[in-house]
Amino acid sequence: MKLETLPDGSYVCPKCNGVETYTEQKGKHIGLYCKKCGYIKFLAQPWQKFKMPFGKYKGKTLLWMRKNDTPYMIWCRNNISANSIRHRCAEALETPSDDVEKISESD
Repeated sequence: MKLETLPDGSYVCPKCNGVETYTEQKGKHIGLYCKKCGYIKFLAQPWQKFKMPFGKYKGKTLLWMRKNDTPYMIWCRNNISANSIRHRCAEALETPSDDVEKISESD
């Protein structure tokens, strides 16, 4: 489902065209909700907060991997078959190193 995004970064509900939407953390997921009609969808986590679900860095964030083992992240981008992980690794690798160093784990 394609969501319309307003200039201020908020979303338009595709069901009722309402603009009163909000996000809420549900476990490790972030849900997007419409105040009028309810749930819309889960949003993709930013690459910085995404945690590896398997492998030698299982449970570590991609931010941690980018700061501590960039060669492994390159390997993941080139070899892992799961698109969601591969795309997030690519996004992380496109972020300049100076910008990565400014991001804290708690952001």
